Amino acid sequence: MSCVLVVGKEHPLAKEHQVTTAQIDRERLILFERGASIRRTTDGFFKNAGIGPDVALESNDTHFIKLMVERGLGISLLPAWAVRDEVAADKLARRRIEGHR
Repeated sequence: MSCVLVVGKEHPLAKEHQVTTAQIDRERLILFERGASIRRTTDGFFKNAGIGPDVALESNDTHFIKLMVERGLGISLLPAWAVRDEVAADKLARRRIEGHR
């Protein structure tokens, strides 16, 4: 599953073209609940990157996660297809993670 980092358009990371894993490690994350396939993917990413995310919220509702990120309550890793419309509408900013696909 291909995940992308998304931040609210007013978030400081929205001004960056790429972010580092160290920058992500300092942020509050809004993630899917444990047990979901996407959560296993994101947890694997965090483990491989050597970071321990500060999880602010967990939900199984993609719309809720996107809304919370849009409102600036945290950042998230979500499937690229799930944020396509919000990125196009300039509600969310999609950012590359340095050294990762």
